[in-house]
This record gives sequence, structure tokens and C-alpha cells, in this order.
Amino acid sequence: MTRGLFLAACAAGALLSPAARAEDWRDRETRSITVDSSALDLSTDAGVDELSRRIGRAVRRVCGSDRECQDEAWASTEGQVAWVVSHDEWMRRMADEHAAELMSCGGRSCAPPPRPVDYAPALAPAPPAMAAVIVTIVYGPPPVYRRY
Repeated sequence: MTRGLFLAACAAGALLSPAARAEDWRDRETRSITVDSSALDLSTDAGVDELSRRIGRAVRRVCGSDRECQDEAWASTEGQVAWVVSHDEWMRRMADEHAAELMSCGGRSCAPPPRPVDYAPALAPAPPAMAAVIVTIVYGPPPVYRRY
């Protein structure tokens, strides 16, 4: 009898606990879409504007007219966009410095004077783990930045 009351009390507690409520974020449907930015020159305003348009189309595709969903989707891209833009600017700066170095040596490799190491930006931030809508920006640098 005591055992039955104990099990009933445990079951009631589990049903009434905050983890069992329908508002729990794990009960929500998670929607995700990927936006490719690898072919864009993000060191220019035109490239950043095109990335913004691509994100906008992806957000509308995944959320439709749901304003709360759209806000959450845009929020999931903020840190990623900042990282992708800074990484692209860094890659282009490194490519320009290397091209200038080769031009100064007549097209052949020469030993440059030692210079401080310029590290790449930190890794891209992950999308929020508890979001119901996640927009992931994929970035892979193009194989050739400039041809001389």
C-alpha cells in the first residue's frame, strides 16, 4: 500500500515538474536551414549585402510569416555573420600580402624579413543550442582570391 502511494506521488510529481511542461524547449520543433557564403567577397559592402539577402530568403523560407520565428532565426546568424566577414577580410589580407611579397621578389620565392604572426580569427560561434530555428552559414574560401 505504501509502495503504491509512493509510486503515485512520484508519477504526480513527474507530471507537475517544470521539465514535463509543454513549453519546454525540447518539445518544440527545430527547423534548420543552411546559407552558403563561400562564393561571396565579404570584404565589400556588396558581398555583405548579398549575404544578408540570402539569409533573408532562407529565413522567409523556413519561417514564412511567423514574426517570432523570423526574429529567432535572424538572432541565430548575428555571431556567425561577424565571424564570416572578419575571416574573409583576414584571408584576403593574407593573400594580398603574399602577392605583394611575390611581386617584390620578381615572381620567385624569397625569404621575407621576419614579421609578427597574424593569426586567423577565432572559430565561428555555434548557433544557439536551445533555438527552435537555426540558420547556419557555411563558409569555405574560394580556391583562388586573385590572379596576377
